[in-house]
Amino acid sequence: MKSWRFYIGMAFIFYPLILNGQYRYGESLSDSVFNLAHSRSNILYAGMDNPVEIGISEHENIEDFILETSNGIVFYDSLRFITIPVRSGLSRLVLLKVEDNDTILQGHRFFQVKNIPDPLLKIDTSFFDETSEIYKRQLIQSDSISVFFSSDIIGSENWFKIKEYSIGYTFGGFYRSYSFKGNRITDAAKIIINRISPGKVVVFRITAESEGNIMKELPVYRLKLY
Repeated sequence: MKSWRFYIGMAFIFYPLILNGQYRYGESLSDSVFNLAHSRSNILYAGMDNPVEIGISEHENIEDFILETSNGIVFYDSLRFITIPVRSGLSRLVLLKVEDNDTILQGHRFFQVKNIPDPLLKIDTSFFDETSEIYKRQLIQSDSISVFFSSDIIGSENWFKIKEYSIGYTFGGFYRSYSFKGNRITDAAKIIINRISPGKVVVFRITAESEGNIMKELPVYRLKLY
């Protein structure tokens, strides 16, 4: 069991560090100051634009504020800030205000940073990763497919629009593949799926158009039928 001398010694080591952090970055600001407009749970995502809205009074001007980050970059963009973290973990956002040619520290707040989730294949209301299982009847009765990233990232459902997809399977030692335009599971696609025996794997290959009209091939999804 550690003695009281140990805990006193640790206090002498870390207490100055805590005070130094408070001195350098100011007080911890509340949720009302920072609003992450893209996230329902106030999480930052690495490698993407994260809009940050600052809660100020009607007598203040957003252009008088400066935002700094400990993870990635941040810049001003039309009445809000954008931060782009470069790694998962934490990001400290520090808010400053310019008054009479002087920069005044307002405070800081830590935010969790996550990587963007791998895209899932969404079939009607169900979600599947790259190796999943699905009931054959469920697949035949479905109407459409789409790409899903996260319910937390607002607007992520519009990141990709499926332009075409293919359904493939192995039969008699040969691989067969059939392509379809759009994202509808057509009657022709359902006839093909109906040919595949339970226990076999149906392969979905998707080509989608992202924002900015960039064509992107998404992961290959292999669904084992039951």
